[in-house]
Amino acid sequence: MIDEYALILVLFAIYLSECIFFPSRVASLFKRSILGGWRVAKSSVTPRFRLVVESFLPRLGGTVIAESAPPVISPLGICCSQRSMSVGVAYCIDLADAGPFTCKDCDVSSGSTFVCSAATPEQAGRLVELLTQVKASSIAERDSLITHAFHQLLDTRRAARRWNAYKKASKLLSFDTWALFGILVALSVTLGPLRFQLAAAWPLAVLTLVFLPHTAYLFYRIHQIFFREQAHARWKQVALMFLTPTAAIRAGDLVAREIFYGFHSLAVARVLLSEPESRAFTANTLREMLHPVDNNDGQSMSQVAAWARQRWMSIVWTWTEQEFGDPGTLICAPRKEHASCVCYCPRCLAQYVVSRNDCSDCPGVATQLF
Repeated sequence: MIDEYALILVLFAIYLSECIFFPSRVASLFKRSILGGWRVAKSSVTPRFRLVVESFLPRLGGTVIAESAPPVISPLGICCSQRSMSVGVAYCIDLADAGPFTCKDCDVSSGSTFVCSAATPEQAGRLVELLTQVKASSIAERDSLITHAFHQLLDTRRAARRWNAYKKASKLLSFDTWALFGILVALSVTLGPLRFQLAAAWPLAVLTLVFLPHTAYLFYRIHQIFFREQAHARWKQVALMFLTPTAAIRAGDLVAREIFYGFHSLAVARVLLSEPESRAFTANTLREMLHPVDNNDGQSMSQVAAWARQRWMSIVWTWTEQEFGDPGTLICAPRKEHASCVCYCPRCLAQYVVSRNDCSDCPGVATQLF
């Protein structure tokens, strides 16, 4: 029985490893609850990596990734971000002097200079294409290219069409993954509490041989539809499914994880969250954009950053008007928590009973009177 118990432990260890992933530090995350609703997800963040643990059940508790912000780029140059959590001075490079743009995983570089990180490797590849095209264009053409790229991040209708197409295409995949999960549970019960020999589990092996190839085929076809250029990653995952069948149980979650690559979290929230939750998320994003904290990174003094922020703010403001009406109604003053409150932070909405100039939690953000 020791061999049977060891087999169960190995299978579950492999399956649990598929429930854990390390997203980009700059990604926005949305997690599905067991009841089917979506919410803004939190993750464990350390100075070196970010950890997300998904639900043990397939297709319930999965995570999708979205972009948290566009690159800080203008027709004249691009601001390079900080790679680490430590505070340092950001700087900008002129597009005319920039080296060839390349990407590795989620990181984008210009020559040997780190530029920024994207939420997904696919979006990093898109940024390389955009920056290369912008660099090769005239000043007048660069403005149009950058503005169009910003608009694409907030294309809610295209994001909704992509999500609906994924849900339609993944219905059969959902059935297969639940069947494989049931086989894993049945095998554990057969070899564990019931104490049968491994040979007695041959019917489960037959079922696995039926569902596993079909699951791998469906995954391949669906992944090819939504991630046509990621052939290497697709074949790698298919090979992993045949080598470790428990990995196939997370096939649907794996495809959904990056289904919104190239979309900003505002557009994704509009598609996934309820109306009140989407309004609250948009309001919070507007406050953060209108009242940025002082990170002492030097970007506040940069003309490149000022142009990018102004253009992105204008596009987000227009998008908010189209989706929710007057944006001012989303960022109005909060209700007083009690009568003695005299001022509040316009970014985090913290309230104070004693008048003060700035917020204790948001460096550089001035408070406002009620």
